[in-house]
Amino acid sequence: MAHCPHCDMEVEIAATVCGHCGQQLTAARTGLHRLKDPLEGPLYEVRIKAYLQQGWELFKQQAVFFVAFFLLMLLIQGVARWLPQVGPLATFVIAAPLSVGPMMVALKLMRNQEVKFPDFFGGFKYFLPLLLMSLVGVVIVLIGALPLLSLGFLAGGLAGMILMSLLAGLVIIAVLTFYLFSPLLIVERRLDFWPAMEMSRKTVHRRLVEIFAFIALLSLINLAGALLLGVGLIITVPWTWCTLTAAYADIFGLG
Repeated sequence: MAHCPHCDMEVEIAATVCGHCGQQLTAARTGLHRLKDPLEGPLYEVRIKAYLQQGWELFKQQAVFFVAFFLLMLLIQGVARWLPQVGPLATFVIAAPLSVGPMMVALKLMRNQEVKFPDFFGGFKYFLPLLLMSLVGVVIVLIGALPLLSLGFLAGGLAGMILMSLLAGLVIIAVLTFYLFSPLLIVERRLDFWPAMEMSRKTVHRRLVEIFAFIALLSLINLAGALLLGVGLIITVPWTWCTLTAAYADIFGLG
């Protein structure tokens, strides 16, 4: 939740008018700058509808920039993928910095700060911790998924392999869910990769079902975008970046 700067009552993060005192609100003045510790005190709330609403409002503020960066990101990743011998590695290395850059822009918009297109590449300032975060995530996935895939292969039979593949997929989804906020904790709170991953994991664990539902909904939105010959992703992916940022700001606060 955010707080009205006039009466200090709690308001929805997407609110433009305080429902308690009637004063006008802006994102920069609603108390989102207050750092929060979601591991202390009462359970935080997961306000999916509010996150989607504010994510959309953030996207609309710089829609041209967000869409342009998404297309440029696809081009960069496509070029990197075709690099001789190191293509897949290069794509993996730049994935996290490219993905967190738009969320850093969304954070600036929430503070009513000026946004310039180079801000979308701000994730590269945190290249090393983001890379280490990605590597550790891959290791965790391999530790959890490879034994399941091996069991399915050794057991033989199509049914066994499908079952173990599904379980391995659940491991991947679990890792993505628990470490959802790690990149933003690295760039916003300047945490090293492991403290950021642990804080994200512990925070998500407190509201695991709700956060999982949140991710599932965002996945369905992007699936719908992909079904429109992929054109819809031009809108749904940037909207997802902004929505995740709104969720982060509500749960962790902003410094």
